Amino acid sequence: METSLAQILGLVLLVNTNLAIIICFATPYWVKRFGLFNSGIWADCANDKCQWVFEDDFFLQRMKTDWFKAVQGLMSAGLGLGLIALLVTTLSLCCRCNPRHAISGLMLTSSVSMAVGLIVFGIKANGDWGIEMSNNTIGEFGWSFYVGIGAAGLALITSFVYCCMSRRPDQYS
Repeated sequence: METSLAQILGLVLLVNTNLAIIICFATPYWVKRFGLFNSGIWADCANDKCQWVFEDDFFLQRMKTDWFKAVQGLMSAGLGLGLIALLVTTLSLCCRCNPRHAISGLMLTSSVSMAVGLIVFGIKANGDWGIEMSNNTIGEFGWSFYVGIGAAGLALITSFVYCCMSRRPDQYS
């Protein structure tokens, strides 16, 4: 079985998408406050010391609002769907199967899940905490938030690539 250029492009996009999702998911730089305090969806850091939601019997997690927990769930779903799509893609390289529709659907759902989570976070962080896009006395969105936006966009592009591959498989061989 010969691997096409479109399949290689899809796999490269899928790997980069998952890498961006993991970086965004794991880093505590979604919000920067006062230049000393950083916050992510799983940790709050002050002066290079971080407290993760899993520490101290989930004390930090219990302090989070419901919308914040929804963002955690939506981003977790996006990561999970992306990793499942990567697993299916990797397994399909070893066999003569064509799961491109499934991969496209998984990545489209991942993109939507992450986009909704990022939109909720952006709106609620601005409304509840006064976080702005640019320099602000209260705080601003950090680089992890913007990596998440890029990851959602890459997931959508990856979905389109796999969708196009499945429309006319003979054209991309």
